[in-house]
Amino acid sequence: MHRKIVEPSIAPAPETVETPESKPTVEPAPEIVNTPEPEPPQNIPKPDIAPAPNPDAPIRAAVSGSCDCPYDTDRRGRSCGKRSAYSRPGGRSPICYMRDQQ
Repeated sequence: MHRKIVEPSIAPAPETVETPESKPTVEPAPEIVNTPEPEPPQNIPKPDIAPAPNPDAPIRAAVSGSCDCPYDTDRRGRSCGKRSAYSRPGGRSPICYMRDQQ
């Protein structure tokens, strides 16, 4: 018994014919119209230049081993508080807070 091998036939691709209906349509881009920017209202109050700083804010970071300001720490790491030069009358008067700059 012999089997016959049949090879598939390859049909040529059908030719495509462009018709007016098959062509893609390109719509024209919308026209760009330059319109002037609207002016901001003139009666809006302007904010102040900068808010007032907190007078109790420290002027610098705390320093360890120095007791110039109350927020500094001594050599043991404890807060200086009332032992600081700032808190003692007479002698040096370091600037520790924003209110001291005025």
